Amino acid sequence: MKRSTSRIFYRLINRVSEVSILESAADFRLISRRVASVFQKQIRERNQFLRGLFVWVGFRSTGIRFQSRERAGGQSKFSWGRLFQFAAHGVVSFSKQPLRAAIYVGFGFAFLGFLIALLTFVEYFTHRSWPPGWATLAILIPTFSGIQLIFLGVLGHYIGAIFDEVKGRPHYIVERKMNFGE
Repeated sequence: MKRSTSRIFYRLINRVSEVSILESAADFRLISRRVASVFQKQIRERNQFLRGLFVWVGFRSTGIRFQSRERAGGQSKFSWGRLFQFAAHGVVSFSKQPLRAAIYVGFGFAFLGFLIALLTFVEYFTHRSWPPGWATLAILIPTFSGIQLIFLGVLGHYIGAIFDEVKGRPHYIVERKMNFGE
């Protein structure tokens, strides 16, 4: 079950994020001094989603395939709740798609409210009767819910921009300096 949900998570994060993370990637890795220096001096995030950050910094990397053995003792400390938190943290760290989703869903609800208003208007002139107050509620609830979601999505975009600034990721990373002396 955990392997299946892991595959789903990697498909999801690769679909919504700006970086492509290998499905079998792990946080256990050997890194050069240059990469360690970048993480010590330039990556100032407190909650680091390392699987994404190692791809994001852009240094050359290679994977080494190995067959992992079954756990010799004990049980994994990662409950389903912690795995869900890990996945949510990865998506939040590398994607603004959930913020954009609020805008799209908001437009959907507003459009639904418009369609119901149109239907109610047509029904009014064909002399069908609705229960008192039904039309008002049926039009206003989806319309105003949609408008609220649109504005929440816009606010989310601003908060996402603030979040990017607070993370303090450098605009670029210098791999090597040449002809600069000491």
